[in-house]
Amino acid sequence: MKAKFKESRLALISLFLALEVVLFIALDFGNVGSVFKGLAFILAAILAPYFFEEMKLDLGRGLYVLLMPILFYALVTMVAPAYGSYPEMYSNEVFMRLSFIARLVNLLGVLALLLLGYFIGKSGVFATKHIYIVILAGLAAPVLISLLATLINYGFFHSLLYKNMVTYYGGEEYEVIQQASMLYGFKMMTGDLDVLATMAVIIASAGFGLLFIGKDKDKFTLISLAIVSAIGVITLILTGSFVALLYLLPAFIFALLTKFNLLKKLKNKITLWIVVGLVVVGVIVFVLTAYNVFNLQTVWQSNRVTRKLLFNGYMQRFYIVFKEAVGFRNLYGYFITIILGDKIFPTGNFLFDVMWMDGLIGFIALFAFLVMFVVRLVKHFMKDKDEMILKVVLISVLLTAFFRFMLHYPFNIFIYKEFNAINNFPLINSPIFLVTIFTAGYIFVLKEDKTEEEVVPHEEN
Repeated sequence: MKAKFKESRLALISLFLALEVVLFIALDFGNVGSVFKGLAFILAAILAPYFFEEMKLDLGRGLYVLLMPILFYALVTMVAPAYGSYPEMYSNEVFMRLSFIARLVNLLGVLALLLLGYFIGKSGVFATKHIYIVILAGLAAPVLISLLATLINYGFFHSLLYKNMVTYYGGEEYEVIQQASMLYGFKMMTGDLDVLATMAVIIASAGFGLLFIGKDKDKFTLISLAIVSAIGVITLILTGSFVALLYLLPAFIFALLTKFNLLKKLKNKITLWIVVGLVVVGVIVFVLTAYNVFNLQTVWQSNRVTRKLLFNGYMQRFYIVFKEAVGFRNLYGYFITIILGDKIFPTGNFLFDVMWMDGLIGFIALFAFLVMFVVRLVKHFMKDKDEMILKVVLISVLLTAFFRFMLHYPFNIFIYKEFNAINNFPLINSPIFLVTIFTAGYIFVLKEDKTEEEVVPHEEN
């Protein structure tokens, strides 16, 4: 298909601009994500005619079931109360203060990003390694800048050295160990260290791909991954965020299993049923506890271990959010953060955040998208002809992001109350989520699906 674009400068330029837009979205450049989402929609509209015939075939092959869930999720964000703006706001309410136009751009933008990933994958204009490294570089640049600013303002290992110390801002005191200097748009602001640690651990996981550097040693890939990963690891170490390193374990285990070809040994019915069984048991225990069947909540509270595991502050929020959603009392989103004196939102988990802020409908749509994405990701890993190093990098980053967002999703960016109006990090504005949508479209196109005329060999440096 590459020859097809030699005849159209507009299509070729649009493809290059599409990759640049993805880079700026990863950078969260200038804090004007809506602008780049709008550009993504324009570029998708320009490129769509060039891929019309291919799209007609691929919609029946599964592209449709990938597009529809993300469309429904984006539609919910247009009508969910939390994304709007109201004349009066209270401390127990959260509103994104997004205009109707901004919410419409979010809807069009997320669909456009998935299509741009699909178009770029179909075109074969870019090598996969270039696409992945552009995205990783976009995610790493703000982390590096924020790290340097944090070291200048707080020094090395400040989260370890300044325990029990506070700073004052606007008459309020804030713990120093929770603070970091973060790039927000074109300026540095005092943010939450957990947000910086989250981005750092995600890019650090890309380094596991280095385990698969072959004898020919592609220097471009080697150096790029080493730099990106080093930025993440150094950020975690110099800020004293050592606990965040634990979130690298799932990706590390996956990389080792792949490196020593142990995944084949796990591909059997016994292993599958064990995993399914554990998940089913976990879900049953969660549901029974949420509804306090057999007085389980009292049982869990009576033992120190079960209290910490099954009835801690986070789990109690999850139980309430779940009951509100499945009881059809929260179909398309709540905006209050406190119920009967208990803080419900943010939950600390991106799925339960969605279940609360976007309601049951939004949660089902997002969950369906994630399931479809995982199915395509597995197929990509098993059948695509991309280099193993690139597959491992992709899955390592996604695994780390998933587990971090499941256990410690940083919805609030800043710690100063003065910035509550911009202190929101909803999933639909997350650079990680947006580039994931783009990736979902890109990996839909399997290299083995292409004919010999369509395949474009990746140039190695």
